[in-house]
Amino acid sequence: MNTMKPTDPSPEPLDALVVGRKVLTYLAESPEPSPRVWECYSREQVKLEMQARFCRQEMSREEADRLRSYPYAGTTLSYPLPNQGITELCGPAAIAYDLMLTDPVAYISAMLALYETGICAVGDLYLQASKGLRGSSREGISGIDWMFLGAMREGRNMLFGVDGKAGPLALFSPPKDMLYWLRSIYPHERFVQRLSFVGWGSERAYRRAIIEALRKPTRSFLLIDSKLIKADSKGNRIARLHWIVIKPGTAVWSDDGERVSFTYFTWGAERVGRFRVKDLIKYLYVTIVRE
Repeated sequence: MNTMKPTDPSPEPLDALVVGRKVLTYLAESPEPSPRVWECYSREQVKLEMQARFCRQEMSREEADRLRSYPYAGTTLSYPLPNQGITELCGPAAIAYDLMLTDPVAYISAMLALYETGICAVGDLYLQASKGLRGSSREGISGIDWMFLGAMREGRNMLFGVDGKAGPLALFSPPKDMLYWLRSIYPHERFVQRLSFVGWGSERAYRRAIIEALRKPTRSFLLIDSKLIKADSKGNRIARLHWIVIKPGTAVWSDDGERVSFTYFTWGAERVGRFRVKDLIKYLYVTIVRE
């Protein structure tokens, strides 16, 4: 049986706060571009969303009220971490979460460049938002998340565009795309996939992959059936594919090794879950770990 509760990720190191304040000052003092690069998002909305994400304790009540006046912008107050909302952008959200904690300055800089120009680079990853994406918004997602997560996903699509009406096939991220993003953003690190997306592998192989991911001193990425963490998940197995990120150093095992609790990132927050190992094996598809 799984239980979840949000935890406080406290993601703002000092250097990120300093850079964040400079970016907020720049956005506040610079004029609104005409025409806008992103048609649906004003400079003030982006500034307030970034303030909520990186300097939320410094927001006044008036600023928080202005933020909530923009459609779905208030999600950055409710959820302090990247959040894909009800879309299938859990893969890019997992990558953005890892980047925000690993190199928050790079994350802030990329979001600012993407908003101002429609283009940004992070490590060796180059993102360029299409006109269709720049002219769209998405229900339930803040502006800064739709811009960054949408641009990531769009850059890997061959057949489908990403806009306000994009469906699951356009937004879901298979393991090969996760590996591409991670290896591009962190070119000096090594990432490997364990297990097969199509489900081949013995129970022993799954158990070994789970133990490895939980023991890593760095964040690990798991592709799961969302029923593992949300029992009332709807749809078929394809619709329930979902990426989560394990927070390192949080695993606590039962004496018999058949139950484990750990903190993981999903849907804009860090949560604590308690699981039977047999359920982890049942609902796990793939792990991606740093070597």
